[in-house]
Amino acid sequence: MDLEDLPVDVEPITVQAQPFCAFPPAPVPNFTFPGTLCLGDTAATVSEGNRFAQAREWLLTGPGVDSLQRDSFEFSYQFTVPGEYTLRQSIWVLGCATSYERGITVLPLLTVSIAADSLVCPGEEVSMSAQANRPASFSWSNGQIGAQPFITSSGTYTVTATDGYCEASDSASITVVADLMGGNPAFVLPPDTINCPPYDLVPQSMFSELFYTDADPTPRLSIRLEAAGSYRIGMMAFGCEFWDTYNYGVDCHVDIYLPNSFSPNGDGINDVFQPFGNLFEVLELRVYDRWGGLLHQGREWDGGRAGQGIYLYELRYLNLRSGLEEEVNGQVLLVK
Repeated sequence: MDLEDLPVDVEPITVQAQPFCAFPPAPVPNFTFPGTLCLGDTAATVSEGNRFAQAREWLLTGPGVDSLQRDSFEFSYQFTVPGEYTLRQSIWVLGCATSYERGITVLPLLTVSIAADSLVCPGEEVSMSAQANRPASFSWSNGQIGAQPFITSSGTYTVTATDGYCEASDSASITVVADLMGGNPAFVLPPDTINCPPYDLVPQSMFSELFYTDADPTPRLSIRLEAAGSYRIGMMAFGCEFWDTYNYGVDCHVDIYLPNSFSPNGDGINDVFQPFGNLFEVLELRVYDRWGGLLHQGREWDGGRAGQGIYLYELRYLNLRSGLEEEVNGQVLLVK
């Protein structure tokens, strides 16, 4: 049977369409990932819009890295080399591909170090400061903020530095010597003295037995002073040097009393002219008449055959405090 051409009439039809359901959403390659990381960090993507794509592919490129990963909903990576990276996700829907990428900066490690005095001697300021290899903020284990904390006591202090992405810590110990001494003085000197040299100064200390002066740094148990003056006395304890001042005055005077008259009449009272006192030794007593004639030479004078009158004397003696010979002279009345 032969086919024949038949006429066909086409008329437009209007159809009202309404959304039935918003599920599933259209696949998209967008994802979130940190833009800045610190060396050694591991990060993962969040990309909920790729679940209904027919295929997925992740490509990470950067310093020494060209990593391709397929058919994974998410991507994670640990960055071991600093530098600039690019992470791109591509998805395929009905044979068509779309992509999204993000730039990633991986920072070198942040380092921090503490410059600090390990030992702080009395009178010194505690020096402690933190330094980082790039701008950072600092917080300390004692709650202080900033690169240079105010430290007053011994202890171990830890600083944590951060630049907002990376973090680093360091610790340092400080010993404040005053804490080791328990509030005790380094040493105690005797009261300032006026004496006849030599004088052996013996300081007392709970922390050392050896002392010295600024003029003679030789450590010794006692310090011999042989001249008047102010002496700076020092000692070492716990690695610190301590000083104090000692004032020493010289006085080698001995008190000698010689009567201004005597009466050698045999009554047992003031019969002999002689010096009285201590800390001296008579070497020689000389007696002269008023014209300078030597009448007597000895350690004392009983008047002899001299008549009543005024006589001159000269006493030479050894000062037992100073060890020096000294002399005193005057006049005496002989009464008969």
